Amino acid sequence: MIRKSTEKIQKRSGLLPSLLRAVTLLTVTLLAATLSGSMFASADNEMPDLSRTGSITLTLTDDDTGEAIPGGTIAIWKVAALVSGDTGFVWQYTEDFSDCTESLDYLESTELIDALVSYAEEKGLEAKEISIDSEGTAVYDGVSVGLYLIVQTQTAEGYEPFLSFLVSVPCETSSGWTYDVDATPKMEPPAETTTEPSTEDTTELSTEGETESESTSVTEGETESESTSSTEGETESENTSAAEGETESENTAATESETENETESATLPQTGRLLWPIPVLAVLGVLFFAVGRVLSTADKR
Repeated sequence: MIRKSTEKIQKRSGLLPSLLRAVTLLTVTLLAATLSGSMFASADNEMPDLSRTGSITLTLTDDDTGEAIPGGTIAIWKVAALVSGDTGFVWQYTEDFSDCTESLDYLESTELIDALVSYAEEKGLEAKEISIDSEGTAVYDGVSVGLYLIVQTQTAEGYEPFLSFLVSVPCETSSGWTYDVDATPKMEPPAETTTEPSTEDTTELSTEGETESESTSVTEGETESESTSSTEGETESENTSAAEGETESENTAATESETENETESATLPQTGRLLWPIPVLAVLGVLFFAVGRVLSTADKR
């Protein structure tokens, strides 16, 4: 009996380290795979050709009518180059952006794009300026492999500039790498604003009627000189009180309108999300369950 118990203990003590080593190895492998977000993904395991050149074509159209929007200027900066690392290709800031500390893991992050635009403006970095032709198209040819920041510096009449964005050359598609990249930014005309009558115009319209009625009631049964002096005094006081009341109410309405506009225009900051803990924890749970199952079976034996 004692011998069987000793054999069980020896089997368990030899099995447990092996299982722990397996769990540790799988955990490290999963972490290495999930934390490589800055790596440049390859299409069908095919690596991009760093010696090739491509192009960036921007087409600006009205979102409502679909018509081309001619006029305006586009500024393009090369933010990063694609370089070969230990585990694949990664983005590396160019010399102009070498002092930038923002992570390039999430290229669609608005915080990243805004930071790059501010950096380029503060440093006074020279950009490639391209005009938008009559068909609403801007083309940048002979583009080397890299990551580019696109900003509209001049807009067409009646339109707001499109939101700045990043584009990579080449771009991954279902059929492989595309070195001639097409982009269609979202374009919208500015919201229409209604013009309210000014305080002076409203005061004039209001006081004209009041002056006429007050003058008529005072002048009945009085001399022409008394009517004139009385009407001037009452008109001046009525004009002052009416103008003050209407100006105060309009100022209050304007303040409330501006507050509502500021509240509506406020946007929540975009935040990133971490997805890698989900598969890691799932695998660990399965492995620990397997360890418990094996140990339980060993105890029964």
